[in-house]
Amino acid sequence: LISGQSFIDFGPEETFLFHSPLSFDASTLELWGALLHGARLVVAPARTLSIDDYRSLIQRHFVTTLWMSAPVFHLAVDHDPQVFAPLRNLLVGGDVVSPRRVEKILNLFPRLNVVNGYGPTENTTFTTCYQVPVGYRAAGSLPIGRPIAGTDVHILNEALQPVADGEAGQLVAGGDGVALGYLAAPQITADRFVADTFRSEGNSLLYLTGDKVRRLPGGNLEFLGRFDREVKIAGQRVDLKEIEEALAWHCLVRQCAVLIDDTIAAKQVHAFVELRKTDPDAAKILREHLLSTLPDAALPSRIFFLDALPLCENGKLDRAKLQEHLSREIAQYHEVQASHNIFAEVEGIWQRLLRRHDIDADENFFDAGGSSLLLIQMHAEINKIYPGKLALIDLFSATTVTQISERLTEDASGLEICGDNAANGTHGRGQ
Repeated sequence: LISGQSFIDFGPEETFLFHSPLSFDASTLELWGALLHGARLVVAPARTLSIDDYRSLIQRHFVTTLWMSAPVFHLAVDHDPQVFAPLRNLLVGGDVVSPRRVEKILNLFPRLNVVNGYGPTENTTFTTCYQVPVGYRAAGSLPIGRPIAGTDVHILNEALQPVADGEAGQLVAGGDGVALGYLAAPQITADRFVADTFRSEGNSLLYLTGDKVRRLPGGNLEFLGRFDREVKIAGQRVDLKEIEEALAWHCLVRQCAVLIDDTIAAKQVHAFVELRKTDPDAAKILREHLLSTLPDAALPSRIFFLDALPLCENGKLDRAKLQEHLSREIAQYHEVQASHNIFAEVEGIWQRLLRRHDIDADENFFDAGGSSLLLIQMHAEINKIYPGKLALIDLFSATTVTQISERLTEDASGLEICGDNAANGTHGRGQ
């Protein structure tokens, strides 16, 4: 990782910032990149650093070499690009890096050595690196470069055979940095680590990254996404990364992520977006943008706008928290839908019993022309649809359409749908 490499200069004249958690493999670059070359190592406070913290530490301690996760890098470029002014080397990775932001930084600091570092933990932090050239202009995705010294890279098909140059395949890593496997997990190890048939040494291993790449003209690799981020929607193969890239290119979008809801038969795509500036028409604008760039199957069902996308301790996008957010949103959506259905059912019963279509949602049943007999009949009709959810006596205190609907909605999650429309999941009149 840090011996005989050329992606940055390792030496006693450098000052590294050590800010990655020890459980995150980037810490190996920060620690040993400094200590094994006689460089200075500045230890950051043991907390999540703000952009102001980064700027203060870099300026106060004359930091020259910084590793930063892609999401934090994006935030810094957007909010305070002068953070990077004192640096000589900036290594970015851990997620897809925005080409536009790299271009912006190099326009501001043309002498800065910006490196896009790609690599899974299983191959010791970096597998490939791309040193962004002077005068770089954003066009398409940012390459992940070439294998670092001591590392082998193969692009293989499903049969673990090499693909032709320019064709997409799985990036498979070999060489000195490959791990021995997962501790006390032989089955997972067997699934992800295979014998290296490309090397003569009999005990060499290859790590199957699961990442899709292709070799560009000139030899650099282009990251195309995860194989496991491809899903089928309506019979069509959809790449979630492609949706994220389409969203990210719009000028309104600062950060974005896409998740799939596969808890229902008809899978749905949901997008989470952090805007550069508030715009009341953002949802409409982004939908029109996506309509012009994506197939129908790839269009998000909903776009959620967040003040900031959640990050893990290591600065990477926290997809688990996004998934929790999505689950809450879906649950709330179903509650709202249930509430709307319940309201429509109760209103319909009132209209039929009272022979009126101008029902006021907050009008007392008896003031609207109801009687005790009609109240009993109303209870019977409600009980057919929502058995046991309301006692007759409850209708003497819940006397409006709104109040009855609220009582029923409180237990909406436990409702058992009965009647002729139960099979298709609708209540009564198919609301």
